[in-house]
Amino acid sequence: MKEYKCEYYKVMAHERSCFFCRKCTDIWWDYTNGPYMFFCTDGKDIDTGLSGECEGFEGEEKGENT
Repeated sequence: MKEYKCEYYKVMAHERSCFFCRKCTDIWWDYTNGPYMFFCTDGKDIDTGLSGECEGFEGEEKGENT
């Protein structure tokens, strides 16, 4: 697990989840429930991505694709 933090909220997520993938360009959220929708430039399945099992994962840092 890894902490994702932005100006409005923080959440613990799988270290290979959409939160940390460079292909995830947008995260929609609301004040009461937090993040609820993600946009992947490759159109990958978000449920798979959030669980850390997306084959298309590309880490934000160089060498984070494993």
